[in-house]
Amino acid sequence: MKRQKSLISGAVILSLGGLLSKALGALYRIPLTNLLGPEGIGLYHLVFPVYSLLLSASSSGVPTALSRLISERLSLNDYKGARCAFRVAYILIGGAGLALSLLLFFFADRVAQLQGTPLIAEGYRMIAPSVFFTSQISVIRGYFQGRMNMVPTALSQVVEQVAKILFTVGVAVNFLPDVAKAVSFSILAVTVSELAALLTLIFLYIIGKKKRKADLQSQGEKPGAFRFAALLLEASLPIAIGSAMLPLSGIIDSLLVINIMGRYYGGNVVGVYGLLNGPVNSIIGLPAIVTGAIAAAAVPAISSGKEANGKVGLALKLTFLIAMPCALGLLVFSQQVISLLYPTLSTEDAGLAALLLQVGSVSVPFLALLQTSVCVLVAARKGFLGTLNLFVGVLAKLALSFILLQIPSINIFGSAISAAACYLVVAALNLFVIMRHYKFEPSAHVALKPLLCSTVAIAFAFGAQKLFEVFLGQNLSLALSIALSLPVYAFACLKLEVLSGSEIGLLSLPRKVKGDDPTGV
Repeated sequence: MKRQKSLISGAVILSLGGLLSKALGALYRIPLTNLLGPEGIGLYHLVFPVYSLLLSASSSGVPTALSRLISERLSLNDYKGARCAFRVAYILIGGAGLALSLLLFFFADRVAQLQGTPLIAEGYRMIAPSVFFTSQISVIRGYFQGRMNMVPTALSQVVEQVAKILFTVGVAVNFLPDVAKAVSFSILAVTVSELAALLTLIFLYIIGKKKRKADLQSQGEKPGAFRFAALLLEASLPIAIGSAMLPLSGIIDSLLVINIMGRYYGGNVVGVYGLLNGPVNSIIGLPAIVTGAIAAAAVPAISSGKEANGKVGLALKLTFLIAMPCALGLLVFSQQVISLLYPTLSTEDAGLAALLLQVGSVSVPFLALLQTSVCVLVAARKGFLGTLNLFVGVLAKLALSFILLQIPSINIFGSAISAAACYLVVAALNLFVIMRHYKFEPSAHVALKPLLCSTVAIAFAFGAQKLFEVFLGQNLSLALSIALSLPVYAFACLKLEVLSGSEIGLLSLPRKVKGDDPTGV
């Protein structure tokens, strides 16, 4: 059975699913906050730091790692090995998720007491099963991504958010005015949504199994379960450690901001820090949804071993093609973007947020490159070097932040600058490892051509926005000018031949999958 599996189609599908799920996730927080009020939403968010830590321990990096293993086995027609890799991951990761779920459930009261808020113990018990569900979700998503099928991942993300919205808002309304109970059952919505996503993935898995008939008796070598377990841990542990590293550095950075700026800053230090880590960083992270999809799609494509060098170069170029116009657009239209997305901010706060967004826009290409390079290192079995590079970058960030925050004229901007420096250091170190491993030197055109095309498109958008603003409002003129700049950007990319003929060929490189579902279950 022939299928057209491609890097670009996988990235597009994951991007659309990620964008829609992120939009739905942002949407549901608005009515939830209005229903629960400040006290309720504060209790709600107290649960999630511990929950996120358990998710990192149980399932972070698993989809990427497993997709690499399955893609490698399929490229060798080793269907028994692919099946073994999937089963080992399901047992190993599912077991870890179950153990952590039980620990959270039975120690909920103690954890809540350590946080000084016994009221959230019930919330911990409500959310505990979702750790187990998420571990299973990560394995099944990795299986599908290893086959270059990104639809189940995207669909399950959307189902997850829809279930969360429906259950959260409905339950919160029913239990009010009892805020504590409303919060607990709103947290239960996370477990319900993860269960809905898991059931969706299981259904798609079963449907796929019925459509294929594998000949596992005649293909593939005798698999070794312990070998696949070791390979899975080798690939996923660096990502899991790395996923916990940046949040940890964020906690330290917040302490630096509050303690250092508190000595000289006359305004509300916590409020200023909130502007950076709320509205500003949320906007900076939006392009990462698309570039993260490219990175996830690149792992199985590169791991297959076919034209790996070309696919690495293509993944890097696609990353810049997305990140460059976003960075320049945020730099030029920072004030308009803040006014559009956060109209309730005061004039002073909106002005500061716009300046922070301009400084933070420099982070966009570096963060995007970091994402892609980390996934390429996973595909190249160099994940631990990526984690080491991230550790170096975090140290650089904290050191630079400590220095810059001491300067009153720089103040909170020191934190934004240090974040950009962290992403730059990590991306540069990762690129160095990639260049040595694949023995190739990326051309300067990989970044320069997308930058030039982005400059042309954003210049056009800037002029169009100023013209339209005479006749239309600021928000409408901004949306219209950005929409018109997209074909300008595409035309500039075509004229400069940003993608070569061979790279365009790689975007739809056919892959022949013989037989049935490689898991055979």
